[in-house]
Amino acid sequence: MSASSSWNSSLRFDLLLNILQAIPDYVWLKDKQGCYLACNHAFERFLDAKECDIIGKTDYDFLNSELAEHFRQKDSAAMAVRDVVISEEWVTRKENHCPVLLEIRRIQLFDADGKILGILGVGRDITERKQMEEIVHQREQEFRVLVETSPSPISRYDKEGRLIYVNPAVEKMMGRTAAELLEYIPSDGSILNKYGEEELKQILRRVLETGQAAENEVDYIFADGEIHNFHNRYAPELDADGNPRSVVLVANDITERKQAENLLFQREQEFRTLVDNLPTIVLRYNCDLKCIYANHAYLQMTGITATEFFNLSIAETWRCTNMSAEECLAILANVVQTGDNAELILECPNAQGKLLYLEVKIVPEYDIDGRVQSVLVLGFDSTEHHRQQIVENNRQLVFEKMAHNNSLETILAQVALYVESSNTGRYCAILLFDETHSFLQIVAAPSFPSSYLAKHDISILELQNNRCYGWLSSALAREHMIIEDVRTHSCYGLCASFIQEIGAVASWAEPIISASGQLLGVVVMYLNQAGAPNETDSALLLQASHLSAIAIERRRIEQQMSYQASYDALTALPNRRLFNNRLRMEILRAERSGTQIAILFIDLDHFKEVNDTLGHEIGDKLLIDAAKRIQHCVRESDTVARLGGDEFVVILPEAGQVPPLERVAGAIISTMVKPFYFGEYTAYISASVGIAVYPQDANNAETLMSCADQAMYFAKESGRNNFNFFTRSMQEHAHQRLQLINCLRTAIENNELEVHYQPIVDVETGRVFKAEALLRWKHPLLGMVSPAIFIPLAEESNLIHEIGTWVFQRAAETAKHWNLLTDDDRSRKISINMSPRQLIRGNGEQIAIDYLLEAEINPDYIVIEITEGLLLDDSPTIMEQLDRLQAAGIEISLDDFGTGYSAIAYLKKFNIDYLKIDRSFVIDLETDENDRAITEAIVVMAHRLGLKIIVEGVETRGQRDLLAAAGCEYIQGYFYAKPMPIDAFLSFALQ
Repeated sequence: MSASSSWNSSLRFDLLLNILQAIPDYVWLKDKQGCYLACNHAFERFLDAKECDIIGKTDYDFLNSELAEHFRQKDSAAMAVRDVVISEEWVTRKENHCPVLLEIRRIQLFDADGKILGILGVGRDITERKQMEEIVHQREQEFRVLVETSPSPISRYDKEGRLIYVNPAVEKMMGRTAAELLEYIPSDGSILNKYGEEELKQILRRVLETGQAAENEVDYIFADGEIHNFHNRYAPELDADGNPRSVVLVANDITERKQAENLLFQREQEFRTLVDNLPTIVLRYNCDLKCIYANHAYLQMTGITATEFFNLSIAETWRCTNMSAEECLAILANVVQTGDNAELILECPNAQGKLLYLEVKIVPEYDIDGRVQSVLVLGFDSTEHHRQQIVENNRQLVFEKMAHNNSLETILAQVALYVESSNTGRYCAILLFDETHSFLQIVAAPSFPSSYLAKHDISILELQNNRCYGWLSSALAREHMIIEDVRTHSCYGLCASFIQEIGAVASWAEPIISASGQLLGVVVMYLNQAGAPNETDSALLLQASHLSAIAIERRRIEQQMSYQASYDALTALPNRRLFNNRLRMEILRAERSGTQIAILFIDLDHFKEVNDTLGHEIGDKLLIDAAKRIQHCVRESDTVARLGGDEFVVILPEAGQVPPLERVAGAIISTMVKPFYFGEYTAYISASVGIAVYPQDANNAETLMSCADQAMYFAKESGRNNFNFFTRSMQEHAHQRLQLINCLRTAIENNELEVHYQPIVDVETGRVFKAEALLRWKHPLLGMVSPAIFIPLAEESNLIHEIGTWVFQRAAETAKHWNLLTDDDRSRKISINMSPRQLIRGNGEQIAIDYLLEAEINPDYIVIEITEGLLLDDSPTIMEQLDRLQAAGIEISLDDFGTGYSAIAYLKKFNIDYLKIDRSFVIDLETDENDRAITEAIVVMAHRLGLKIIVEGVETRGQRDLLAAAGCEYIQGYFYAKPMPIDAFLSFALQ
């Protein structure tokens, strides 16, 4: 060998050696006996030993015997074949004692003569690769399971568009096996409908060319012929160079979604059609408060087109009169921010200028995340409801003004407003006849211009020549009148000026007729639109006519009752109420002028005998004549009053000295002894007169009357038919009264008091459901003492509180016992008189309530009777006490109505359950039409006020029948029974 060849061989050997030392694979050389001949650095690190320490040793020196034996066998097997033997073996590394998987290649090594020297081994650590292969395999398995079990059809296409894979979902969908489907191309019509074939080919071509995924929706024909909607996604599969080599198609069945979308679209179309045609206003605003939708109702109301509307701001389209655009924007913004609903009432003119009332609801609309994304505004036309509410409120105001005793003019003005509120452009006037029934007068025209009121004075209608202003002649003929267009009417010229001023076009009128058929006036209405009234309008006019008639008749009744409250119905003289008022006024005048006042208290002697012998009719005529005779004895400026029964009283202002008083008293006595002639009957009476003078005898009205009463009493005790001046010697009489009071103090303790009961009969059934408890005093020496004597004494001495409580307890126990004895559900009630002093100067109502609770007595069994005088004070305390009684379940009855201070005002202010008509109205009920008229008026009034009627003092069947016909609910009097002790009463009541 040449030097050059030798050098080249050495160089190649060194190069080869360096390569072996640098590679990461493990390289070693063994002889046939398994002894190491050489190794590279990687193998040194693997065995954790130097090459010099490795050469000459075997695997048994470095590995456990089992693994060393395994390697020995592998080496022997490799030396037996003339080829590379590859195996994978797990070996634990010395350097970190971690097992590694080696891919070992063994090959025979020969010498120059071709003899086997040993084995060359090359080992490569494939642990990580093997682990990755396993992971990839596992993932492939998982992917295959996922694809194979996926309900979505999945297929794969090659570059030529042929199917190279389908999952079971595709097989199921197509009704074919994978083998049948593979190699099919998209043009096969058995897979897709004819509309999807070409599109599929184009999409596959585009994905393969661009490498970009694609999507589309397509209809598939199932094996059963049913067409389903699918959403397809086409994803490219890339080769190692990043070029598309195939396409994976994943199909999702969206048939149900499509059907839902179609249904939703249909519903949205239906909803939009509905909303667009709703009469309700519908608006939608986004979060920036820009309107994004307005339905036809809103556009029609405003007269704005949809194109204009969406180009305008809220301020530019705002028409509401009761709220500014800024206020509305603030409310909308609050709904957006808080999500709270809002409700408004808006007043808006429509495109024609008519004012509409809208009930507006503002509600938020939310997105999928629960955030407010828009605001929905719903406007409901409540114009008619609002107008009806205004009409009803005005109608209620009419009744309120009636109940509050407003003037007739005020009430009728409210009736006119009630008519006008029914619609816009209406003017109502109410005209009434004057007292002579010759002229019509304007009483109420609240909305008419002054020109109308000025032109139409008291002579609006002259009935003699039928001259008519305002087209009222037809209405005055008791017929409603309709002028559909006043401009064509013959009377237009008479009222043209004010008609033009208010813009009237039509005129309707309705006569006002009383319940008795009397023509009272007319309700006339002018309108700014031509036409005839509809059914609602006609009913409105008729109701206005009725309300006006009620107000007019009510005022007349009030005037009549006001007169009756101040004047005696029999004699037409001032009654006690008016007398007391005049006496107080005269005392004030006398106090200022320093003059005297005389009071003459007159009692007719033997009047009771006249009544008993000649009857009440003659007795009443006698009282009338006696009143006239007294009036003839005094000056016209003097006051003559009847206090009740046969008692009269005279006020003599500026009385002067005693002799004139004696002459007046003597004249009265003289005239009274003269016979009274009544046809074939002649009656004889006399008079006892008591005289008291202000300020000598008393300095106030009450004491002055008491002095005159005492003087009259002494005149009567002195033989009647004379007069007495009040003197201090009459104190003896007061002493006697004091003795009587002292006896009264022990009356309860000595069992001298008794409670008797007078039945009150239900007119409808004839049964006894009520009774009045009446106190009786049987004095051990004086016998039966009249309640008229001892009750005033009890009140003066304040014994009324103790006695009143005792009477209440006895009567309440009787009521309880009575109800226990009955077998029906209707409560039996006992009326118990409560003195004003028990309420004014005590707590009588609370004592009564507490006792009922303690004794477990139903308050429904009790009625408290009070007198009109108690209501005169108009005290809030009295009202509160009566309210407490009623709140406890106790009813209230007003006793002796009509005899003293009767007035509707008291009935209106206080809660009363029963009105008890005084016996004075019953006595002549059968013969006196005035008494019947008054009684009937009281009954009607009471029923309209929600009160029930009790009439006392009924003594004849005729009286009972008249009262029943008038509508009275309950009757009390001798016709049925006198007051009786408890045992007799219970026996009578339970019959």
